[in-house]
Amino acid sequence: MPADHAAPSRSRLRGRLDIALVCGLVALGAGVFAGFAWTRPARVATVVHYRQSGYLAYGGTPRTGSVYGAGGLQTGQPIYLTDVRSVHLRYAYSFGAGRPTAVAGTEQLRVSMSNGQGISRTWALQPVTAFSGGHFVATAVLDTATIQHMADLFATVPGGGAGADLPVTVTPVVHVHGAIGPVAVRTAFDPQVDFAFSSGTLTPIVPSSNAPGVPTPPASGLSATTHGSVTLPGLRPVVMIFGQTVAAVRYATLGLLALALLVALIVTRPIRWAASSDEHAGISLRHGGMMVEVAQRPRARSGSVVVELASFPDLAKVARRLECPVLHCGNDGHLYTAVDNGTLYEYRPASAATAKHLAQTIVLEAAAGADASGAATNGAAVTLR
Repeated sequence: MPADHAAPSRSRLRGRLDIALVCGLVALGAGVFAGFAWTRPARVATVVHYRQSGYLAYGGTPRTGSVYGAGGLQTGQPIYLTDVRSVHLRYAYSFGAGRPTAVAGTEQLRVSMSNGQGISRTWALQPVTAFSGGHFVATAVLDTATIQHMADLFATVPGGGAGADLPVTVTPVVHVHGAIGPVAVRTAFDPQVDFAFSSGTLTPIVPSSNAPGVPTPPASGLSATTHGSVTLPGLRPVVMIFGQTVAAVRYATLGLLALALLVALIVTRPIRWAASSDEHAGISLRHGGMMVEVAQRPRARSGSVVVELASFPDLAKVARRLECPVLHCGNDGHLYTAVDNGTLYEYRPASAATAKHLAQTIVLEAAAGADASGAATNGAAVTLR
């Protein structure tokens, strides 16, 4: 290869090698990020809170001329059994969560009355009723005559006392089942609404708004609220870097890794082809920095020693040890030389060396044949090129 064409070719191949190196660094970084992303979970469990709430409202139609006036009995007022015979109860319940829900269940209103000494009586105000959709409104009628009858029974117990305050509770017994998202949920709701009965009067006990953890009932009813939670596995994506989720980083880094490797394969194809088909091209790529192009091979002076080396790496070792450049001459095949005073270290690629040896062998054989048949050839000269 002529010297004036070797440098541009080597420059172009070396430029491709630089691009391949950059692609390799990009692929390495993408591989590190991909490995780190695949060691982290893409999604984590999410805790979803749900809330159950209900309130009790009551009313009734008192006898004419009672203390309640034209508005009748309202929620929050004491119930005088002498004026009101039937109390209409209305209980509203709701189930809510931060995720889509599909729940159903059963409900029943019950009343309990105790003498304060461990004896109590409980009766249902309605049958067990099914509901669906996470909410219901239950209605029932409380007969005040039943309350008075129970109080009279408790008064007959020694120590009961006719004027003692007797606790009365209205309890919604609610059982819920269903699902929040993909997770099953099963829970119950049975907060008591407390009253106190004394001397023919049933008085609601409203929790103090200053009591910690006790909800303040609204003006329209006596309320209660409970909270619960379920764990939804693997629904919340994990953010890894720059606001990107782990899943996005995984796919992005794998795509970048594949792209970098593909570009590296494309740009190095000429390099690989040159290195495999042309030994000089491979040497130029790997050792071009230590070579100097010369127009003619160095001439051995009288008394010089020429050392033929078996491979270019051997010549490169000699050049590094001598701290001298490798001289490349492309006019006579490819010849690489390192000069040290009276010694020339040379390496010629196998293809060129083999061709030279073959040519010399043909010349010698032809000359020998000419000597054996000199008369026939009549001194004719044989010239091989």
